[in-house]
Amino acid sequence: MLGCAETAEPERVADQATSGGLTLHLDAVDIERGEDLTFIRCDVRWENDTGAPLHGDTTCGGAAFDGLSVVLRDARGTEVGRQGYIEHQSPYAESIPFTLPEGATRRELRFPFFEPLPDGPLEVQIEGGLIGNAEHANGYATESRSPR
Repeated sequence: MLGCAETAEPERVADQATSGGLTLHLDAVDIERGEDLTFIRCDVRWENDTGAPLHGDTTCGGAAFDGLSVVLRDARGTEVGRQGYIEHQSPYAESIPFTLPEGATRRELRFPFFEPLPDGPLEVQIEGGLIGNAEHANGYATESRSPR
């Protein structure tokens, strides 16, 4: 299992991958640029239409969202940034089980980027899966979105 400061480099996955009635959605994006820090805020939603709750384990506090990463691309589609949601979280000493209930589960995910990002428009995508769940651990991606 990955620690909170580690992320696996996910494979490039197709937009809006689905598996057994589970889908991942990026409902809104906001980018706040500062001199030394850029915040990417994403309204992310899991839709669990599998017919049952899904379970996993995490060592961080984001539960069903800990296995996700943000991917930033410039206007040409070139990847210019990537960060796992758990990269800026403190881990617990032990693994914590979580449940993703049926239906919609939403959360605002915040990604601080300390390295400079290129000026100009960015496209944002969320990729990953349910950490600690073998069947749904990866292979999910939202459609790319421009900030609001």
